[in-house]
Amino acid sequence: MSVDACSSHRPYLAALADGETNLVPAETVEHARDCPDCSREVAAHSLLGNRLRAAAQAAEPRRAAGAWAGVGGWRLFPIAVAAAVAVAIAGVELSSRAAPDPVLASAVLVANRQPEYQSNDAADLARWCTAKYGNRVPQVAISGLVPEGARMDWPGGTGIATVTYVLNGHVVHVSWVSKPEGASQPRINQVNGQPAAVVRAHGISAVVTGNAPESDLLRVAQEISTGE
Repeated sequence: MSVDACSSHRPYLAALADGETNLVPAETVEHARDCPDCSREVAAHSLLGNRLRAAAQAAEPRRAAGAWAGVGGWRLFPIAVAAAVAVAIAGVELSSRAAPDPVLASAVLVANRQPEYQSNDAADLARWCTAKYGNRVPQVAISGLVPEGARMDWPGGTGIATVTYVLNGHVVHVSWVSKPEGASQPRINQVNGQPAAVVRAHGISAVVTGNAPESDLLRVAQEISTGE
């Protein structure tokens, strides 16, 4: 009989999606970073939570303003909330079926880890990543993008080289993946509730994430794609 390696972690995935990491065992946090199935489930929990909160916020003004006046109207309020919840759940189910590629989800997850190698030299970081990866990792030299460090991860056996930068006081991660993700023109994907600009460049894929505004992530991805 096969053993489900995820079974002991599933009860904590909703808490992980809500950012309640103090309630989540460290083993589960590590497992969710590297497991594509659990990554998708965390993303689904996160989307459900966001949609439920949005539904509640949309319904509250109506109740406060007395839009449903009278006893009959107040009886309808829970029904309306239940309907909103049903729509939210249906949206999460559809989103789960259309979940991002596991490689992309893994790239977003591992990008938030601390760099293994510290350097402020873009060429030095590119050389370090290339040596660790065994594949050429391009040097990124974009005005205002200050290199900080790099790390190498192998979730599910797929190599992901991540270089961390600072741009206008915000953190930007550029993760290189030797798998066919993205197109020659960058686009923004929502992965685990986090924006990620994805583009094919230099014969591999770049996933640009971080806490910078989406416009900056997209600009970095665009400059990467045109800098070939």
